[in-house]
Amino acid sequence: MERDGDGRFSFTPASPESDSLFLERISVNYLRHVLSNYERELARVYGRVGVKQCYIEISRKVYAAISAAYHWLKNECQRHLARKLDQ
Repeated sequence: MERDGDGRFSFTPASPESDSLFLERISVNYLRHVLSNYERELARVYGRVGVKQCYIEISRKVYAAISAAYHWLKNECQRHLARKLDQ
């Protein structure tokens, strides 16, 4: 995404010709947020003792499930999880 001359964001929609790493990243994001209980599970543990560990475990489970169902996204799931563990 880039800013145009007026400071507004402009973008090129994703397509089959888009960079493969970009497509994998947005695919994993979509699967995690839309086709899983990820957000609901995070909301369930919000504000509780041990929430950080729960957040990590929920993420591990979601990425493992995505990797199992969509084996070609395994490396991207590992990248996502590594970024979350570094936070």
